[in-house]
Amino acid sequence: MTPDSRVKVAVALDPPEEGWPSMDLVGHQLRAELTQNDPHRSRFDICWIEPHLKRWISCPFGADSRLGRAAWRADRLWGRHWQAVRLARRILKREAAAGRPLEVLHVADHTYAQVALAADPDMAVVCHLHDLNAFQPLLDPQRDPRPFWYRALVRRIVKGLRRAERVVCISGATRRQAIETGLVSADRLVVAHLGPKPSVVAEPKPALLERVRRDLGMERGGPWLLHVGSNVPRKRLDLVLESLAAARREWPEARLIKVGDRLTPAQMERAGRLGVADAVIQTGALSEERLSAVYRLADLTLLPSDAEGFGLPIVEALAAGCAVVASDLEAIREVGGDQVLRVPPGDADAWRVWTCRALRDERSGNPALGTQREQLRAARRAWAARFGWDQHVAAVTRAWLEALEAARRRSRRR
Repeated sequence: MTPDSRVKVAVALDPPEEGWPSMDLVGHQLRAELTQNDPHRSRFDICWIEPHLKRWISCPFGADSRLGRAAWRADRLWGRHWQAVRLARRILKREAAAGRPLEVLHVADHTYAQVALAADPDMAVVCHLHDLNAFQPLLDPQRDPRPFWYRALVRRIVKGLRRAERVVCISGATRRQAIETGLVSADRLVVAHLGPKPSVVAEPKPALLERVRRDLGMERGGPWLLHVGSNVPRKRLDLVLESLAAARREWPEARLIKVGDRLTPAQMERAGRLGVADAVIQTGALSEERLSAVYRLADLTLLPSDAEGFGLPIVEALAAGCAVVASDLEAIREVGGDQVLRVPPGDADAWRVWTCRALRDERSGNPALGTQREQLRAARRAWAARFGWDQHVAAVTRAWLEALEAARRRSRRR
């Protein structure tokens, strides 16, 4: 295939300032696979659209102040709905003027689906759909009430999403929800599972394991609970703290490693009331190599979310052989299978009980159970191996070609 015959695709990435690890990971892995894999490079000519969120309103305020956080939310809305769309439109026009008209526009984050409105009518559009949380003000306004102007912005996102000829769902659960809610028609939806970060799958060097163990104080004490992710309400960090408090009643030196967003003031206050504030080690974001080590050093990964589109920490923990307790959600059943101990969402009593039971199994000194634990770790790794970025990118590129053909048929009918 000659350079001139390659399909010309624009990929709109997530602004790094958004701080959404799963969205950033999709963009990073798309770029890695598409630029390093020879078959992809010979078939597609990629133009990367990389927006950045600017601090227009929030600049004068402290980032941690209440006013500063509100101003940053305003900056994010401005960046999402105007800056990102203007940037995409400018790049598409620039490429067309240079004699390199782009044929497909791919939006890697559904909360930026309004970027699709910058595409010409004859252009094919593909969009990732990670979950339906952003659409709740329209789908379930009683549970997520928002002012009229906010709902208008969400409608604009929906308009962009429905402009897409193909929508790439990161799980079958997300696809089913999109169909049931009428968000997108079934014939436009495809499924492409995410995969763990390659460096998380790779076994860390012993020296790194020892360094991380020493840095986090894991040489003694324990057991060690782990939560990886944000601090938004649907992640239910209250249940993580309740589980930690229950574990400390049986193991007074139990600790929680919190990777990602730091606990909010309200969450820290709750930790104080439960008497576990000094048992929470907050690492912030970690390098992939150090995260890989933490997964292997932890006794148990917890994911008590009320809603998940995929549950990336589950696949990463399983790839490292770590035991997982997670909410019994459709996406988690799909992603974790029988390798995850599932607990009813929001049931604090069940979370306390099953966290302690899982820790007893992991910490038991019984030799027979030790052999069984090694077998379970091997089974977890084998399960996680079915999720890979090569399959994800292959599904995405198929969606590009299908969308392009659909767009061409639409143009011929006009």
